[in-house]
Amino acid sequence: MLKAVASFRSDRGYNDLRVDQLLPPPLPRLKPDLAAIKDNNWTVIELAISTEYSSSALESAARRKLAKYGHLPGEIVNKAGASKAQLLVLVVGATGIGCRNTQLTLSQSLGLTKGETARLLRDCVRLTIKGSNAVWCVYKQNSGI
Repeated sequence: MLKAVASFRSDRGYNDLRVDQLLPPPLPRLKPDLAAIKDNNWTVIELAISTEYSSSALESAARRKLAKYGHLPGEIVNKAGASKAQLLVLVVGATGIGCRNTQLTLSQSLGLTKGETARLLRDCVRLTIKGSNAVWCVYKQNSGI
């Protein structure tokens, strides 16, 4: 799923795309899912895949990511000298249900068109369901079901 998001960012002329890499010193030793840098402006993207056992599970997953990475934009500006930094949290449920804010985040913050947003969400849903199926298959094999 990270590759799908990164491909949309790389098409926008980003100087540096860091997928699942530690941030450079003097920044905190964190490994965001994606850090995209363009003209000294940083966009940090965190993806969360959550169970959908309750109506608030997706929002809870987003809150956990915000609690862990919410301070990062300020630190990137202060310690790395970035002109601007933003944190985007994208949440998709394990069966492909998207968090309400995900579509809005994709279109507004990433600068994607409506068609690009729809395509990326479809890709995320497809990959999420594929991943959930793989986990289920391993579980069945290990448990003898």
